[in-house]
Parts: sequence; structure tokens; C-alpha cells
Amino acid sequence: ILFKAKRKDNGEWVEGYYVYDYSHDAHYIFANIIVTPNGVHDKRESFSLEYYEIDPETLCQFTGLTDKNGKKIWENDIIADGGNYYKVYWSEQYCNFSCECIKTDEPVFKGRKWDLWTIMQTEEVYVKGNVFDKNELLEVE
Repeated sequence: ILFKAKRKDNGEWVEGYYVYDYSHDAHYIFANIIVTPNGVHDKRESFSLEYYEIDPETLCQFTGLTDKNGKKIWENDIIADGGNYYKVYWSEQYCNFSCECIKTDEPVFKGRKWDLWTIMQTEEVYVKGNVFDKNELLEVE
């Protein structure tokens, strides 16, 4: 399962595999596993891990879907299909990624929720940002 989160040291996004270290109460993203040969005559390989401590409040899971431009859609992203904007979230009730309409030209849609797959049936879905970097998209009109 692929995740992304903001690094604690510099606030940049990093994606990879999420690990929680219970003994140190720390959250990490393992971004790369690097395999290098030890030498010409040594058939063993060395492994090194590239990992970063992250802010767990920014942890987002990849939905497995991409927008019309091929950009990954993550939990907490804000996506749009024309004039409608949706916040992507994990629905515990339905055990799937869902979205809530947060901005629309049609007042009847405001606050309505759909499963993400239903919204993705529109060819014009694209990522506008996320709730951490573009929280102005969440403001009520």
C-alpha cells in the first residue's frame, strides 16, 4: 500500500511505505530500498533504506486511481469535474475511498457524498490540490 506524507525535517512531500515505530513513537515513510552489488567477485548484495520521519497528520493513502492527466489521486486530495469540487477520504462505513462535494454550481450537490469510483466515471476528473497545501479550496463560497 502506497502512502505519502510531509517530512518532519523540511515539510516536503515524500511517498513510499508507511511504518510506525512503537518503541520511539515515530512515524516514517520508507521511500527507496537501494540494492547495490558488493563487488565483482562477491555475489552478495547490500541493501540500504532511504526513509524519513513524517508528520502523521499529513499521512495520505494512494487510492489506486489517477486523474485525466495521469496524476495519482490520494486520500485528502481535492478533485474536480468541471464546476464541482470534491474532497477524497476513506469511508469507514463503506470501506472504500469516497468523496464529498465541497464546492458546486448546483446547491443540491453541496455536502453530498459518493464513492470515488462513481465520480471517476467522468472523463474530466483532475486533481486540484490537497487539503494541506490548498486548504483555500475548502472555504465555503
